[in-house]
Amino acid sequence: MPSFVLLACALAAPNPGPAPGDWPAFLGPAGTGVSEEAGLRAALPDAAAALQWTAEIGEGYSAPAVVTVAGTPSVLTHRRVGDREALVRRALESGETVWESAAPTAFRDPFGYNGGPRATPLVVQTEAGGAVYTLGAAGRAACTDLVAGEERWSRDFNAELTIPRWFFGVGGSPVLYENPAGDSLVIFAPGGQPNAGIVAVNPTTGATVWQAVGKETWDGAATPDGPYEWTGEEQVVSYATPLLATIHGQPHLLCLVRQGLVSLDPRTGAQRFAYWFRSPQYESVNAARPVVIGDRILLSATYRAGSALLKVNASGNGVTELWTQPDLLDCHWSTPIVHDGLIYGFAGRHEREAELQCVDLETGELKWSANGRDAAGPLTFSREAGGYLNAAGERAPTPDFGRGSCLFAPQIGEGGTLYILGERSTLFCAAPSAEGYQERSRTDVPKIGYPAWPAPVLAHGRLLLADEDSLTVLDLRVKE
Repeated sequence: MPSFVLLACALAAPNPGPAPGDWPAFLGPAGTGVSEEAGLRAALPDAAAALQWTAEIGEGYSAPAVVTVAGTPSVLTHRRVGDREALVRRALESGETVWESAAPTAFRDPFGYNGGPRATPLVVQTEAGGAVYTLGAAGRAACTDLVAGEERWSRDFNAELTIPRWFFGVGGSPVLYENPAGDSLVIFAPGGQPNAGIVAVNPTTGATVWQAVGKETWDGAATPDGPYEWTGEEQVVSYATPLLATIHGQPHLLCLVRQGLVSLDPRTGAQRFAYWFRSPQYESVNAARPVVIGDRILLSATYRAGSALLKVNASGNGVTELWTQPDLLDCHWSTPIVHDGLIYGFAGRHEREAELQCVDLETGELKWSANGRDAAGPLTFSREAGGYLNAAGERAPTPDFGRGSCLFAPQIGEGGTLYILGERSTLFCAAPSAEGYQERSRTDVPKIGYPAWPAPVLAHGRLLLADEDSLTVLDLRVKE
């Protein structure tokens, strides 16, 4: 039987959904950076003692995905190795490679950042197997068989669509829309003109089902400077992964593209509403994912954009501003965590000014901020030691969060645990609190360094942390 037919049969089989402990897509099963794992360590004073394995995975900023295949957890990474973008499946237990599928790339970042993928793989499992969907830095989308590692289809969005020159390549990760009354879709954000900022495809064939967002969305839209006049040269590419949510009983696909937030009906691509949200600075992007809390949507971006909380009206075709904060929660690329009425997010465009902010969800007021250094105790920097020393003259982790990332595990530790990966690869464990930063531990992460920008992953008791070329897996399970 041809492999394409096998894939069609596999994708037509019922989708059992992620297995317990899986992390199949960007920011986890719900796309929120929240893990339902329990019984793991809420503090980790020595990451080296918890090291399970490490590997050089190739350059890029994409995070790994973790799924269970035939009862065994696997790690999927999509990175650049030489002149190829390589999708690799490894065993979570050992790091041993199961298969690799690669495609050539010639992408060069216009600003000198690395040339690897920015988008996290999306894994869609079925009872008959499954598929992995990837999006390369130059806009190459592909579907690869999860079990065998054979590529089933690919598309070059950069060649097919009119895509104005981007700042950092293509960055938003693919997402799955499971239609309870129809066919599922895989959705990409390639940023095509004039109205192909978002493209939904058939998972089996890769054929376009619908495309939307662009001139029809923004031409004449209200902005602080008056109605916007579309030129046709605009970048529409999104570095913020779209988010699927049900609000007032209706499905919404929330896409934070360069101009602002667009809500689409994921079944058809029809627009529900649009909200202008972008920096006044030309050299700027939106990169942090929207966060949904009931019928409210939190937006955040740096480059003097700040943050906003919107309320979706009952019909689903418009929003009301509840508050805006141009100087708070200006998150660069790390998506904020919302828990118990508080927002935790890393604000700041540059490393030296970045801090973790805790903001009241209802009012938009700052509760506290911390930079990591203020909880470190006395430190000195030693060139001879190649790092920081504490008062006893011992090596200490880099104290600053920088433009960090975090995930939240509400069932680990008293009140839950924030696992924070600092920009220079320090792992901080903290308790959520309205009263100030409550640190439990900090430690250097072995084998990774600056820039540790990919989002952290918690799956099957392991914490997966990456920088721009390496992956470290820590075992957080409590040993008896």
